[in-house]
This record gives sequence, structure tokens and C-alpha cells, in this order.
Amino acid sequence: MEREVIVIMGLVLFGALVGTLTANASDKRSKVHGNNIARFLHYVSCGVMATTTPFVLSSVFLLHLGFAQAVLGAVGLFVVSLALLIPYAIIEKPFLDALKHEKDKGWTAQDAKTSGL
Repeated sequence: MEREVIVIMGLVLFGALVGTLTANASDKRSKVHGNNIARFLHYVSCGVMATTTPFVLSSVFLLHLGFAQAVLGAVGLFVVSLALLIPYAIIEKPFLDALKHEKDKGWTAQDAKTSGL
């Protein structure tokens, strides 16, 4: 029982650290424009996804579970990560639409004067 608790705590710590690094790298590449809830869902989803591979390795080698159980757990973590991205996308969409409309002002009189046509 003690071994399972240590492995779970290690996976949570790994997910928090590597998930934060992954979310920050993702945020630099494509910024999250939503509110704090969207950022939180993004961070948690990155953490869960980052934990998938260490979960399989620790399940097989430390907890001595079967390979099928480890793969099933990995698929479960993957599904949880994707399920967290659904509310993230719902929250993020209005912010992205507003940003798109803000940038797209169309052809203005100033553009016509400076175009040289």
C-alpha cells in the first residue's frame, strides 16, 4: 500500500512540474487568451498528458501491473486530458473570435492612400 501512495505522489509531482513546463511552452507558441479558468484547464490537461508515459512505466516496473492494465490506464489519462480540453475550448472560443474581429478591420481609407495604387 505504501508503494502505491509513493508512486501516485511521484506521478502527481511529475505532472505538476512537467505539465507546467509544457503549458508554458505551449502558451509561448500559441497564447491562451481566455480567463483564469481556461488557463487552469490548460495547465491541468498538460499535466495529465505529461504523466501518461511515466504512469505506464511505473505501473509495469514498480507496481507490477500487467501491460494491458498499464495501457488501459494510459488511455484513461489521455481521455481525461482531452475531456479537460473541451471546456477549455468552449471558454477560449469567444476570446479568439473577439481577437479576430479586433484585428480584421478591413480596407480603410488610410490603406487606400498608402497603397500606391
